[in-house]
Amino acid sequence: MRRTTVLLTAMWLLSLVPSVYAEATIDQINRAIHAQGAAWRAGDNPAWQRHFLNRGGCLTCTEAPAPYDAVWEVPATRRDLPAHFDWRDYEGHDWVTPIRDQGLCAGCSAFGAVAALETQILWDEQEPALDLDLSEQHLFSCSGGDCQSGMLMSLAMIYLRQSGVPDEDCFPYQSGASGADFPCEGTCADWQNRAYRIKSWNWVYHFGDFDKIKSALLEGPLYCYITVYEDFFAYTEGVYEHTYGSGGGGHGVAIIGWDDAEQYWIGKNSWSDAWGEDGFFRIRWGQADIESYMGRMVYEPATPPDDDTADDDDDDNDDNDDNDDNDNNDNDDNDIGDDDGQANDDDDDDDDGGGCGC
Repeated sequence: MRRTTVLLTAMWLLSLVPSVYAEATIDQINRAIHAQGAAWRAGDNPAWQRHFLNRGGCLTCTEAPAPYDAVWEVPATRRDLPAHFDWRDYEGHDWVTPIRDQGLCAGCSAFGAVAALETQILWDEQEPALDLDLSEQHLFSCSGGDCQSGMLMSLAMIYLRQSGVPDEDCFPYQSGASGADFPCEGTCADWQNRAYRIKSWNWVYHFGDFDKIKSALLEGPLYCYITVYEDFFAYTEGVYEHTYGSGGGGHGVAIIGWDDAEQYWIGKNSWSDAWGEDGFFRIRWGQADIESYMGRMVYEPATPPDDDTADDDDDDNDDNDDNDDNDNNDNDDNDIGDDDGQANDDDDDDDDGGGCGC
């Protein structure tokens, strides 16, 4: 009996080790923040706990430089750029959909893309009150993602252009609870009739001129890659700057605004509203490679299908209609080719880079 009690006590004490170590590291991060004069605070949250349990950590994916014809020609910088801009408060409306939680799956590429697209749709349709919730599971499962190695950012955007993404009810998110992958076949049968597509996408190259990024942001949110350092998991509030720990890989987020006075971007994350500033974050310009890969989407409003003629074959054929569009991403069309809309795994496109991660 005594031996059993001792064993149980030892097991209980061991179970406390990760939590105690996590708290100690948070203290170290806050000391580093103070020592470097940074303006943010670290604290405990579910993403931080997952990081220390080695579940749902970031991955080591990087983005390959895009060829010139995949670069969006940024228009002349607008002279009337505001000093502060936030899609959550623009023209008296909140155009940003609620924070999601990717859980234990490295599906950030899908979540970041969907976050940017949802706001783009609300803005282009001028429907800020629309209850729009698109299926990250469909985008992730059908464009070649897996929960262990994530997915390239560009694959998400290519798929959104070729096939689109249906609503959440069509393929509810399931990978977050267990970190397991779910096949594309789990999507609803009529998903193509329910899909939202983009007309085109491009990288926004700014060559160090952040006003070009701001000009692009006034058109809609940007789908963005950041390098995640250990301290970012513990971000609670303030303007993030890397102060502690090594890089853990790449991560896809949506950028929804900026502030000139404090020189930061405003980001929407997918680690639940228990992380950061109710799921959002502010990050200092030039930090965590945030300006390195920013993607811009052009939304294509849906055309309602003819009930008498719409069928799966017609919808599959519709995917090829994009070949008639003369935009900058025609060279990406071959990356998506399966009849069921699922991405090919053997892509050879030079632009198939993309941050992916937790």
